Amino acid sequence: MTVKEAAHLPLRLNQQETSYYRTKVSHSFASPLAWLKNCDHYPKWYIQKPGSAPIATCGMLTSFDSLPEYSLTSQVECPPKILGGQDFFSHPRKTALWDGIPSQLYTLPAYEVFGKHVYCYAESQFPSPPSYSPKKEERLSHYNVQTTPSFLDWCKGVNLCTQEMKDTLYEKIVLARVASYSFASSIPLYSLLDYFTSQALNATVFGVIFSEDLAFLGVTPETLFSTHGREIFTHAVAGTRPRGLSHEDDSKLALELQCCKKEYSEFNYVHTAIYEALSPLCESLSLSNETSIIKTSQVQHLHKQCKGILKPSISVSDVLSHLHPTPAVGGFPRKPTLQKIYAIESFDRGWYAAPFGYVTHNESHFSVAIRSALVRKNVLSAFSGTGLIDSSIAENEWEELNNKIAHVTKWMNK
Repeated sequence: MTVKEAAHLPLRLNQQETSYYRTKVSHSFASPLAWLKNCDHYPKWYIQKPGSAPIATCGMLTSFDSLPEYSLTSQVECPPKILGGQDFFSHPRKTALWDGIPSQLYTLPAYEVFGKHVYCYAESQFPSPPSYSPKKEERLSHYNVQTTPSFLDWCKGVNLCTQEMKDTLYEKIVLARVASYSFASSIPLYSLLDYFTSQALNATVFGVIFSEDLAFLGVTPETLFSTHGREIFTHAVAGTRPRGLSHEDDSKLALELQCCKKEYSEFNYVHTAIYEALSPLCESLSLSNETSIIKTSQVQHLHKQCKGILKPSISVSDVLSHLHPTPAVGGFPRKPTLQKIYAIESFDRGWYAAPFGYVTHNESHFSVAIRSALVRKNVLSAFSGTGLIDSSIAENEWEELNNKIAHVTKWMNK
């Protein structure tokens, strides 16, 4: 590797002046994901938004247990990113499912790839390039699966919630399921991430690899928000139908979605809550009049865009705390539904359906970490959720859960 340039980079983190040394070196890997696979440094972060170049980083220069305030005193190519994620709930975890993964983590990486170059960071001297070692992955073998809750317990939970909604305790709630697949050998993380990338129609691929056998990966159609300067962009996504096997079939399913009273009821809760959460933070805010259909590789959803201008005093962390969780992953009203979800779900959501993304000195992007999976050694735990209203039918919602992990099951069976 050839050192292209070296620089001294001043930053301000949480109102404190600091600085780092940075070098820019070339690399010869075929893609950012190939670079990430061969790097020896952890944690590894990967984000690819629709129509954008992938973000790939590894190593950790420093970490934060909450999203820090960040500013850069000079303009540079590829400004350093702080990447992170967090638990869905702020409550204590109930099980060991997410052991080894912090409830909240934001990191300034030691290395970031950008095009055919790697930016390397250090605190006290100009850093050396990352170290690499070739890594091979085996094909998957036969697996067993167990769901939490079971189908019987799922039906009991849904029926309980629909009755409570009829009794007007709340209006919409999102319940989730985890399907755990056990294999005879370790799961090939980079093969899974590469497959997600190949299937990422109108969706963001994301992942954090904590070690060679512990990772959280996914491909989500839902952006919590993104900012550029004071501009903010977000969207409402709710209501689900599978993709059709033919163009005609696909169009029929989309029309069915658009004409379904139950799906529109869920969707209205989501876009209304997003608008109301952002309104106090913005100088101006607009919600599109038209409802469109957003199609991913496996399913399709109702969709509405929202954009605005943030007030000068509002930070990215302010937006994060006001928006998460939206009714698309929690419920409406927020407080009683979150209490109900925490009580009724016997597993921990962990980072599932929580914010996952990055921030720089002048932009940010946070996805909602749905369509995601926790990988630990030879066990893959695939998460999915579905919105319920008082007319929901448990069996239909169970089928929707299956549709929402089709990107995982198709990869396992390919």
